[in-house]
Amino acid sequence: MIPHREDFARLCRLLDSIPLSRMDLECLVVDDSSDNQGHLLELMPRYPGVVWGSTISPSGAGSARNVGLAMANGQFVIFADSDDEFISGAFDIFDRSIESKDELVYFLLEGVCEGDSHGSARASRLNDLCLNYYANPTPRNLGLLQIGHVNPFGKVYSKSFIDKQGLSFEETMVSNDVVFNVLGAIRASQIRVVPAPVYRVFRRSGSLTVTRDSEAYIERVRVWVRMAELMHIEGVRVRRSGLGFVVRAMSYGPKVALRVVGLVWHSGLSWSPWGIKGGSLIWWVKDGLEKRRARVGKSGGSGEA
Repeated sequence: MIPHREDFARLCRLLDSIPLSRMDLECLVVDDSSDNQGHLLELMPRYPGVVWGSTISPSGAGSARNVGLAMANGQFVIFADSDDEFISGAFDIFDRSIESKDELVYFLLEGVCEGDSHGSARASRLNDLCLNYYANPTPRNLGLLQIGHVNPFGKVYSKSFIDKQGLSFEETMVSNDVVFNVLGAIRASQIRVVPAPVYRVFRRSGSLTVTRDSEAYIERVRVWVRMAELMHIEGVRVRRSGLGFVVRAMSYGPKVALRVVGLVWHSGLSWSPWGIKGGSLIWWVKDGLEKRRARVGKSGGSGEA
C-alpha cells in the first residue's frame, strides 16, 4: 500500500522493485490529489498490475493510507512510502517468513541518504530496536520496540487484525503514522522479528522528516502528547521521554522551546534523559547532523542531499 503525491519518478522506482506480475499480490497506490493528474494518467498504463485510488483533496499520507485500507482485500498489508524501494528478494523473504497466525512482523531496513553513499541513522535506529528484541525478548526491549518503531514500512500487518482493532492513520500532515503503529504494536497478541533486510528507506532534502518548520515540529510533539495519553489508557508502563523534544526545540528559538516545554510538562511524557528518540542520545546527534547535511545540500551549500 503506497501513498503518493507529486513524486512520479520515485514512485516508478518503487513500483519497479515490486513483483507486480504475481497473482497473489495486490498493489495499491493512493494518490493524494497530485496537481499533475495528466502525468499520473500517463503513468497508469505502464503499471497495469496496480490498483489506483485517490483522496478527495490533498490531505497527507495518513489520509491516503486510510483510503488504501478501505480498498485492500489481501490477508496481509505491507506499507511503503513512494520515495523508497524494496530490496531485491524482499518478497521471497516475506513468502518464507510470514505465517497465517501472524498479526505483526518486523523486518530490517537499509538506510541511504539519497544522492551520496552515506548510510542513514534513521534505519539503524529502527534496526537496533528490532535486533535488541530479537536477541533478548525482555519486556523492556518489547516496550522500546513498540513505542520506538513508529514507521509503517519494514513491517507486515494482518489485515484482519487492523480491522478488528479499528486501527487508522491520523490525518495530520506530519507524524500521521505514530498512533497507528504504536497502538498496533501494543495491541498485537504476538510480535515477531525476522532479522532480514527487505526495504530501502531514503533520506533526502525536502522530505517531511528533514524540513525545518517550527509549526510542523510542534505538531509532531502534539501527536506524541496524544500518544502518551492513549498509552496510559492502554496500561503501557514504558513511556516515551519528552526531553528529546525539548532539546531539539531549542534549535528553533526560545519561543518554540517554551511552547514545547509547556506541552511536555502537561503530558504523560517522561523527563528521563534516556529515551531521547527511542533511547539513544548518539542516534539523536547523528540524526540531527544527517538532516542538517540534507538541508544544506538542498540550499546549494557544500553538503549533499
